[in-house]
Amino acid sequence: MVVLGIDTSGPTGGVALVSESGVIAECILDVRRTYSEHLMTALDFMLREASLRLDDIDGISVSRGPGSYTGLRMGVTVGKTLCYCLGIPLAGVSTLRAIAQEVAGLGVTAVPLIDARRGRVYASAIAFGHGEASGTEAMSEALIEVSELKRLVASLPGRLCFLGPGATRHGEELKSSAPERSFVLPADQSLCRPSHVARLGTLRLASGESEDLFEFEPVYLRASEAEVKWSESHGS
Repeated sequence: MVVLGIDTSGPTGGVALVSESGVIAECILDVRRTYSEHLMTALDFMLREASLRLDDIDGISVSRGPGSYTGLRMGVTVGKTLCYCLGIPLAGVSTLRAIAQEVAGLGVTAVPLIDARRGRVYASAIAFGHGEASGTEAMSEALIEVSELKRLVASLPGRLCFLGPGATRHGEELKSSAPERSFVLPADQSLCRPSHVARLGTLRLASGESEDLFEFEPVYLRASEAEVKWSESHGS
């Protein structure tokens, strides 16, 4: 099975092709404005370099959020459109879970973080045993105040690894709640890699799980800035 992974949840994302034997190709994009100009170009490049065609793809996995509103909409729209045109299934996976995969199997509890501004982060916690790829959820993904998460850190099990784009800003502060058993992963190892998105999606697709192409939407965990401003201006 060849699965295309798409991540557009933040300013750094990309596309990847994976199969049962491993990663076929991966293209990381550092996009500060929009993915619309680069996503399909990167996919076309990967397919050509791997001597594959679009109809060799058996399924698509896309990062469903949380993350950038504009970015997530772009990735989900591209994934749904390709699946519809190619007649293949789509799997949505958590951005936080994909970030956590960077330390899967290392016997630590991953605490993936995405900065949500205003002193808040998107966060979850996944406890990985040694050699364990899937892990066990120790804290459900949520939009949470950094101060509140700092209080919860001490109750999380095992050795803690703070990672993800939010860890660059808040990792050291959170680490101070359990300094003797926690560390912050460097920024270049804290990406939501599209290959991790693809691998997680492969597991879902292999078990027969897939999304309804007409119903599937990104998971934002909060109202958009435009919705907040509209609500404030209309007194609701």
